[in-house]
Amino acid sequence: MAEPMTRTPDFPDFDTYPAASALPGRALPPADASNEAMNNAAERVGNAVGSAVAVARRLPQQLNSTLSSVKDRLVLVKGRGVREVNARAAGLKEAAGNTARDAQQRARYYANEYPLHVLGVVAGLAFLAGFGLRIWRGSRG
Repeated sequence: MAEPMTRTPDFPDFDTYPAASALPGRALPPADASNEAMNNAAERVGNAVGSAVAVARRLPQQLNSTLSSVKDRLVLVKGRGVREVNARAAGLKEAAGNTARDAQQRARYYANEYPLHVLGVVAGLAFLAGFGLRIWRGSRG
């Protein structure tokens, strides 16, 4: 369990903010004409830092607007892509259905017009399948 912290000189007490200067000889020099160049440089640095801070504060809003516009574009592209894929899939499904119907019609036609030929073809295929399976089984054992 955590022990309560005791006050020691290692942990100063900051009750008197702002505190008096620790080193009285370290004060800023008085402003005069000889420091004019330094004051101008300091103003320019301050303005640059202020501008950078303003840009940094606006950055999250700009990023949010950019991200939302990119997200909107991606949603549009995704929607368009999904529609195209669905249309393509529907076309392929229709073509496959047409091909299957044509094959069924041809099979019915041949079964009705040439029944002995169809039986001969089925018997021949069954014979070849049995022969192939027998050879395959014999080569495995």
